[in-house]
Amino acid sequence: TFIKDFDDRSLNEFRNQLREEKRNKYPNNLSNIDFLKASNLMIDGYLTRSGALLFGKNPQEVCSSAITQIAIYHGKDKGAKFEKRQYESTLPSQIIDGHNYIASKVGKFQDSVAGRAQLETRYEYPMKCVREIIANAIAHRDYEDHTRLVHIYLFFDRIEILSPGNWFGKTLIEGKSYQISQLISPSVKRNFELAQKLSWIELMEVDGRGIPKVIQDCEESNAPIPEVVQQDGFVKVTIWPSRDFKKMNAYIIPHQVPRPPATFKGRENEISQILPGLEKGSTIAGLRGMGGVGKT
Repeated sequence: TFIKDFDDRSLNEFRNQLREEKRNKYPNNLSNIDFLKASNLMIDGYLTRSGALLFGKNPQEVCSSAITQIAIYHGKDKGAKFEKRQYESTLPSQIIDGHNYIASKVGKFQDSVAGRAQLETRYEYPMKCVREIIANAIAHRDYEDHTRLVHIYLFFDRIEILSPGNWFGKTLIEGKSYQISQLISPSVKRNFELAQKLSWIELMEVDGRGIPKVIQDCEESNAPIPEVVQQDGFVKVTIWPSRDFKKMNAYIIPHQVPRPPATFKGRENEISQILPGLEKGSTIAGLRGMGGVGKT
């Protein structure tokens, strides 16, 4: 497939986030076409395969399965109700949007930081680790496999990220679980050009620093080390929440609150009667459970 058209907005966003050394090598006065040529992502007027996946208007033209699918399960297994979202944009956008969507769905709270006026958001999961694993799942997947997508599953007690292909760099026993710390090795990239370009904007680490960064973030968050299993044509990485999250003495934003039904009319009259009573102090109780059982 020969592709000429690229997404200017995606490419401009990428260039705005370049690491300093790359920004100096590819200055802003280069046109987007000259940038693509200089970085070997466009040859003879056509995007390379990596160029199309990174900046093409339709990356699926070069790989129909270049898609990231996210499912948010309201339970601990796939038998629970779920909501699904699919990303078919450029690969940098899939990484950023996927990470941001997961961040919007996990538990979080605002915490004070010594010496700073602004509160800091702390998350239920080690989110630097989550971003690194998502980036690796997308960058290092097998793009010759046109039947499997990248999948991200958020359950109540874990995040699972599945990438098509085998673990690259070490031979894993099918179905055996490994701690990711056991898989540290010299950096070997299945898709060298893709991984190299994504590292230009700090979406992923270079020179084998990705796994150490994942481990460091988990240790700082007091979260268990992620587990890796290779099975059924996928590499699955499981990320666990912080052990301390439920112990923290802070207001926790509700986890995965569903949208209200379209027929909901509100409770303005009841609320207007309740609010004056709060000035004298009150006890607030909450009910949770499946819909339609009469909680209201």
